[in-house]
Amino acid sequence: MTYPTGLSAQAIAGYGNNHPWDPSDMLRCVRYCEGRLTTSDIRGRMAGRSKEWDRLLPEWDNLTELLREEMETRTDNNAPRTYREMKRVLADGIFCGTCDGTGRGATCMKCKGTGHRSGGRCRAKHCFSGADYCASCAGRGYTTTERR
Repeated sequence: MTYPTGLSAQAIAGYGNNHPWDPSDMLRCVRYCEGRLTTSDIRGRMAGRSKEWDRLLPEWDNLTELLREEMETRTDNNAPRTYREMKRVLADGIFCGTCDGTGRGATCMKCKGTGHRSGGRCRAKHCFSGADYCASCAGRGYTTTERR
């Protein structure tokens, strides 16, 4: 018997309960499921396996669409938007409205938002690529709440 590569894809196949941690794991799951399983099949198989799967399943179609979009438009095989969204979903987070999900706070006054000064990177205190981290979400782009 041939097993799918990746622990999360193996979980969908029925061997374990590992969930996708990043876009490459998600891509392996999507490739395994193509032509075999629908979203409702995946939901039926994985519901209740773990709290992470229970958080991912309602967003599965959105995450898959975002991943496909990034794979088609980017040439470096990275999916940073998908990664950010997966981290938010797995943390049970809520989109940060203060920074519009960018994680960026106030613009650095030393480098005027460029992130560079004097031929190198800006080294001003609290300057991260031209801005401070958002005070509401600490640079994550989402906030977490305790849900009961």
